[in-house]
Amino acid sequence: MEGCKVTLPKPLTDEDRDILNALREQPTWVRPMDVGGTSSSRHSDILDKLYRRGLVDRQARKNINGTRTVRTYMINDAGLAEIPRP
Repeated sequence: MEGCKVTLPKPLTDEDRDILNALREQPTWVRPMDVGGTSSSRHSDILDKLYRRGLVDRQARKNINGTRTVRTYMINDAGLAEIPRP
């Protein structure tokens, strides 16, 4: 009988921690651009990764024209526990 293979999540990168720290300073839902993202940055990808790991919450809404979905993010208790207080 074979055992179950357990895969541990990769450690947080410096970029991950920088974004979590930026979210900690924002008391409300924010867009990737509100925490330093630009059209060519990886902020959206990193925020999605942090969401899948359960470190941030995410909500989706339509933009003003109703043509695009805009995702906003907020750090949660699990995310706060991952980063030390300064």
